[in-house]
Formats: sequence, structure tokens, C-alpha cells
Amino acid sequence: NTIWDPLYEKDLPLNIIVMAALRADGYMKRYGFTERQMAKVAVKNRRNGILNEYAHLQKQITIEDVFTSRVLCAPIKLFDACPRSDGACAVVFASERFVESRGVSAAWVNGVGSMSDTYFVGDRLGDDMRCFGRAAKRAYDMAGIQRPNKEVQVVELYAAFSYMELIAYQTLGLCDEGTGGEFIDIGGPEMGGRTPVNPSGGPMCSHPIGATGLVRVAEAASQVLGRAGKHQVDGARTAVATSQGGATQFFTVMVIGADRH
Repeated sequence: NTIWDPLYEKDLPLNIIVMAALRADGYMKRYGFTERQMAKVAVKNRRNGILNEYAHLQKQITIEDVFTSRVLCAPIKLFDACPRSDGACAVVFASERFVESRGVSAAWVNGVGSMSDTYFVGDRLGDDMRCFGRAAKRAYDMAGIQRPNKEVQVVELYAAFSYMELIAYQTLGLCDEGTGGEFIDIGGPEMGGRTPVNPSGGPMCSHPIGATGLVRVAEAASQVLGRAGKHQVDGARTAVATSQGGATQFFTVMVIGADRH
């Protein structure tokens, strides 16, 4: 299993859910967000998933449902976690010349950032979103985005567990540092909120491992092209798609626009 340190961690019973629980607990202590705010993320995503015909999980849940679901590894409960889905995704990339000569509608890739971090979990637990933030900055700089909370209309976020969204809100600049919990409390990432996050339901409603990151890109492109169907965000002109892999070592951020930057 190459996502763990080969000399130390491979012999310990550390899996993705345990790793996520350690991170969630650390961030709860650091930023003060609560299990109830985590549950609100899960409820939001399930509600959005009902609007997406391709979502694996299409059933509304309540905060109480989240709290009474089986504990996987505290503080993560079953409904705080993604499913293991089947699925596939394809995206067609074309040159600017091809798009213009054929007169086809296209979503423009205006910015991309990608960063990798160390394998050893112990070196990352204190600040394991640092590479995510750096990847986002690279993508934003390339796309000319200076105020993402004002200039981005929708985010398709790779977040396999509810706590990951709360951290990503601040990492992507949708809210101030340490206010991810407050952002979900005020409905900031909801459909109709300031910056809707995962209107498709995201990975917490469908997680075809290996394809999930590209699904975020396809969903973001659909949003800026106005093709997202029932989960379309009104007025979406700039979207952000993210992906991550391993045990939070690998991060990619893409800015997709209806207009070319």
C-alpha cells in the first residue's frame, strides 16, 4: 500500500478512516468546529444528491440520523463518510483553435495547481492542508482570481468525509480561517448560499474511487456551461474543482470558467 510510509506505518493498523478520524479530531481542537456542524455538511450533501440523477445515495437524512448512525472511528460516523460506488467519467480536452473553428461550446480551464506532500502522517497532522492551500493559490493566480469568496460561484470539492468540507471552505478562501463551522451554520455552501459547494452531492453521495476527482471537473464544467440539470447553480460563471489522493498527500485544484481568462 504505497499511500503509507513504507518503513513505519505499513505495519500499523492505520487505514483511511482512522487517518481521517485523527485529522478530524485535531482540526476540531484547533478550529473549534463541532460534530453537529459536520453533520450539517452530510445533510446538505444528501439533499443535493437527490437532485443529481447520477448520485449513488439519493435519500434525505437529518442531523439526528447522522448522530445515530454507526460510529466508524470517532468522531466519524457512517453518515459522515462517503460510500464506495461504481462509476466512470470522461472529459474531452480540445485546443483553443479546435473550439473556435468548430464553434462549439466549451468550458475553459483557466487555472491549475497541483502539489504533493510527504508520506509520513506524523509530519502532516499539524498542517496537512498546506499543500492544498498552495495548489489553490497556484490555480487562483493563473486564473487571475484574487477574492475567491467573491469571484467563484460554485465549488465541486473532493471531500470524502464531512469534516473535510469544513476545512476546505477556509483553505479555498471561501471564508476566513477558523470559520468553516460558522460558514455551514449560515448556509454559505448551500444551494442558494454565497458559494454553493458540491451541488451534485459530491463524494459523500457518490465515490467511484479513481474517477471521483475527474467527476468534480466534469461537474464544474457542466455548471459553467449551464448543463447541470436540477442541481444547476444560477449564474455560475467560474467554478472550482478539486481532487486529492493517497492519505491526503496529493492535491489538485482547477479553475474552470464560462469565459477564457
